[in-house]
Amino acid sequence: MLTNRPMALFVAGGLALGAGVSHAGQATAPKADAKPATTAAPAKGPAPERFEDWRLQCQKPQNAPAEVCELTQLAIAMNNKDQGTAPQGEAKGQLLLTVGILRPMGAEEPRMILRAPLGVYLQPIQIKVPGHKDIQVPFLRCDQSGCYSVGLALAKEFLDAAKAVDAAIAKDPKAPNGTVTIALQVAKQGAQAQPTPVQLPLSMKGITKGLAALEAKSPKAAPAKDAGKEPAKDKPKKK
Repeated sequence: MLTNRPMALFVAGGLALGAGVSHAGQATAPKADAKPATTAAPAKGPAPERFEDWRLQCQKPQNAPAEVCELTQLAIAMNNKDQGTAPQGEAKGQLLLTVGILRPMGAEEPRMILRAPLGVYLQPIQIKVPGHKDIQVPFLRCDQSGCYSVGLALAKEFLDAAKAVDAAIAKDPKAPNGTVTIALQVAKQGAQAQPTPVQLPLSMKGITKGLAALEAKSPKAAPAKDAGKEPAKDKPKKK
């Protein structure tokens, strides 16, 4: 399961790793099936590490005490001539969703936050991963860069299901993968804009190694000052 916890720290802090959302423009209906893009590099910072369909990007926000890392995947509606995955920095088509996984300092579980361009219909995003019940992720807020979901703590059951799908795909590329559904407001000729659901691939390929790398690079909580010390013993009272 996923537990619902606000991600105000990351949203309000302006963390925008993989921030292609900011220039996606107004969303319209895709012309063809959507495909997962294999690039999630931000405009600045070091090149991301690649883990199949996932990217790990790290950067140090201004005045932050430590580097922040995010595991990302972009869901892009590709044009017919550009079907398939795109090399880093060369994704073509319309960006509809950015899926990001972070590990805040001291958090017991990784957090997932979804970012969509302006023009989406603000209803919960649905995530399907084989072996786990469907998840609905509500939006939290929008700004000039796009719309953000609430932050969700990824429980062990969800992570285990995602890793199982990753392992199954490694053995058989045709094994069932994940999907994510987002709705767009599409204006049809002679009618008002109507919300139209669009189902996108959400690939679990590479997520096992990606999560391990995220864990290794995430800041660890500072140990308590008295951690590891034996409890103080009462001194014997003087007679």
